[in-house]
Amino acid sequence: MEQKISRPIAITILLNSALAFYIFYLLANHRNIDGDEGLYLEAARLVSHGKKLYLDFFFQQMPLTPYLYSIWMKVFGFNLFSPRYLSVLLTSLSGASVLIYAAYKTRNVLVVNLLALAFFANGLVLAWAPVIKTHPLTMFALTGASLFLLYWRNTKKIWSLILASFVLGLGINGRLTLGPFAIVFLIFIYLNSKEDPWKNLALFIAVMAFTSLPTFYYVFSDPAEFFRFNLKYHTEVYPGVVGMDRRAQTLGNLIGRAQFILLLAASQLAFISEMKTGILKFFKTDSGFLFIILGVFFLIHISSAEPYTQYFVAMVPLFLMFLAPYLEKIVTFKLRFAVPALGAFFLIYLSDARASMNFEIASMMSNRPEWSIKNVLAVAQKAKKIMLPGDTCVAWWPGYAFLAGCDTVPGMENHMRTYAIDRMPEETVRKYKMLPDSELLNDIKFKKYRIVIDGVYHNFSPYYYEIRDQLDENYTARGEGVKTRNSDRFPASFDKN
Repeated sequence: MEQKISRPIAITILLNSALAFYIFYLLANHRNIDGDEGLYLEAARLVSHGKKLYLDFFFQQMPLTPYLYSIWMKVFGFNLFSPRYLSVLLTSLSGASVLIYAAYKTRNVLVVNLLALAFFANGLVLAWAPVIKTHPLTMFALTGASLFLLYWRNTKKIWSLILASFVLGLGINGRLTLGPFAIVFLIFIYLNSKEDPWKNLALFIAVMAFTSLPTFYYVFSDPAEFFRFNLKYHTEVYPGVVGMDRRAQTLGNLIGRAQFILLLAASQLAFISEMKTGILKFFKTDSGFLFIILGVFFLIHISSAEPYTQYFVAMVPLFLMFLAPYLEKIVTFKLRFAVPALGAFFLIYLSDARASMNFEIASMMSNRPEWSIKNVLAVAQKAKKIMLPGDTCVAWWPGYAFLAGCDTVPGMENHMRTYAIDRMPEETVRKYKMLPDSELLNDIKFKKYRIVIDGVYHNFSPYYYEIRDQLDENYTARGEGVKTRNSDRFPASFDKN
């Protein structure tokens, strides 16, 4: 990775990266909304207004993501699409990192093109590339940091070590599950420093500490609350954290998809091929490092409190980086026997792209009609027409409040509340700054709020039917998904528009 890449390969990387961005951009404008997008949108709006995570409202993850989207939206607008474009950019940068690595590693235009195709035709990537969640940041952080660290190992360029630390630090402050990779990277730096390793280690830690300033702020503000929301909540709301049935189901869903099993099988073949040189020699190579990263990532996320297949989208670019040298041997006919297999690989891989993407979207029930962009925006626009300045609206999904421009009911800023209220005692629910349904029932009974956006996320609770009855008794439907107090008067024509 020391020599500069040629102009044709550089142009190939730029064109493929632009194509990937365009594909993901189109998806951002058309893909159904994922329920989790609402909590990130609302959290980003609240922190932009000076509210504090954990201390002022419920948020169950590391602090960076809301601030990242908030800063972006302050420049490009507080709406549904601008933060999706940030996700598109981060995913595209992950793909570009794969291509840059392949270019330095193989110097082969065909390899770069094939890896580009495998990246932006991957169903996991297509499903989660344009979504406002932590996945795009996680994917870029791990892929980009690995690229920079391997470049540092081969060139000893200090700027590359700094970027590796900076990018990984961003990822860790967005998703705590990336924390163990800081240890992996530190060990790697120590083993690959030719002179004084402590100087490089100190630099890496210093840069990561800088990227962790938002986290340090919250840790020092209230350590108990920080760790309660980031760690304890997940074990309290998912008490079956040690059960194996959920992990077996997720693993089955992963290997049940042709694309994932093809990447896994190809990586195993590449691993066996590389191991002929000896296990110690293998783990000193770039491929050995990537193999460790893949293994650690898989073990961490299959062991998480509630594993989903979407978590493993970050493995896709790492798989492709790992396969780059092996693919180069095939396309240059060093492994002639594998050429027909390569054709079959891409035929099956590409044919599974749509099915894998649709499976991922359906797994979170985002394929339902009410989650279409058109329908969600229609409900929000209907509410916006009758909103008064400073109005607070009841919305089980906080994305409606964000899009309509109303304030959220305190304790309803995060739709994860709908899962917690049926699994935790009311005292615990209040500790997490979530509104118990018993209090919501009283608010609706006494018509405390003018507007109710009665859309999605009505999970059952002991008060579910009473709340529905009070809504029917005290509120009038003003079109699909929007209700107002019976005492409020509107022209007859309004309900028809």
